[in-house]
Amino acid sequence: MKLLLISIFVFFILIKPIPKLDPCNIQTAKQAIPPRIHFEQTIDGSRQRAIITRILHNKVGIFTSEVGKCYFYVFDPVLIFKSAGTMGFIFWVYGGYQIIVRKRWLFIWLLIILPIFPFFNFFTNQVPYIHKIFAIMGLIFWLRKSGEKISFN
Repeated sequence: MKLLLISIFVFFILIKPIPKLDPCNIQTAKQAIPPRIHFEQTIDGSRQRAIITRILHNKVGIFTSEVGKCYFYVFDPVLIFKSAGTMGFIFWVYGGYQIIVRKRWLFIWLLIILPIFPFFNFFTNQVPYIHKIFAIMGLIFWLRKSGEKISFN
């Protein structure tokens, strides 16, 4: 019965269609710099000194902000939900919590490094699959936490 339950959860996680990801990479971060500088400078008004405007609105700060948005886009709850479904999202969050609490350093480093690859146009289409794998890992953590031994015989 437990194997059937596991199979159903895994089936629903894997059957969820893959969402189309918004492009968020180094090119989009560079393209966002001129419009954001113009927008932020027009908010300041014409009476503000040019040096203050240059300090507050510079390319490095805006590029860093865009890089941060792209990095955390991979961990967007809506993207995880679209990738793994409702149960997958719940198991993903539980698995992430268990990875941190149990100090599973390999998985923690994988979670930290995961968003860097799509930013440099590597493995951009694999991010939803990685979310599915982490959701299944969360399911495994949940089943191991329940205390019963899992046998697939």
